[in-house]
Amino acid sequence: FSRLFGANFEFDKDSMVQLSVAQGIFEPENEEIMEIVGSTIFDSMVEDNLFVPVRFDNLYGQLFAVNENMLDSNLFEGEEQLPMEDFMLADEVGLVSIPSTIKHLSLFCENFDLHIVGVLKSFPGMQTLMLHCECATDFNHVSHDLFLHLKHLRTLDLHQLDITELPSSVGDLEYLHYLDVSETSIKYLPETVDSLYLLQTLKLKGCLQLCRLPKNTRHLVRLCHLDLDIIRQLKSMPIGLGSLTSLQTLDR
Repeated sequence: FSRLFGANFEFDKDSMVQLSVAQGIFEPENEEIMEIVGSTIFDSMVEDNLFVPVRFDNLYGQLFAVNENMLDSNLFEGEEQLPMEDFMLADEVGLVSIPSTIKHLSLFCENFDLHIVGVLKSFPGMQTLMLHCECATDFNHVSHDLFLHLKHLRTLDLHQLDITELPSSVGDLEYLHYLDVSETSIKYLPETVDSLYLLQTLKLKGCLQLCRLPKNTRHLVRLCHLDLDIIRQLKSMPIGLGSLTSLQTLDR
């Protein structure tokens, strides 16, 4: 999974572990919690200089990057079983040469526009989509029919994208385990999010316009990580959050 990160890509420990858990890379023994296994593996990789600390961020804490000498290697145990051709890090120029069978894509682009949306629709089997946009988008929302074409997504990372809303079609992503819309300008999540029954991680940190969660958030029974500042970001809490018995982290 680390193949999706370029030399200058920065990440925090929690996000890396949660991304890997979402893709089922770790295989814990007995009843071990996958995040604990992932955290232990992450720490050992830092000790082995595979992940190197780069700077401290006020929002995310310590940030890391992949050692540039290891970018083409299998860093996590189990990654060697994943075909190299299923993973691609690309920019908008290289987007047109990506095979339609791609499963994991990390896309760096200057502008997230309708052309890019159109190309992304041609990857129906994609399981991971990570978008990194350096400039403002041509529109302040994600196209409704994009997710209708990407129904096998397990990981969707839109953090820092210049959007104010997600389409209701995000609720059709029945295999989604990881959703990151942190540091966007979204004001609310569509109510259809409550149908994402496999969702494990929901990252909303730094969404300063966000004022509420979907009223049926309690239906996300597999949710383990709800990453937001409840006091600063929400005006009220939805009813029944106490029924989320899988929740491990809340109010970061």
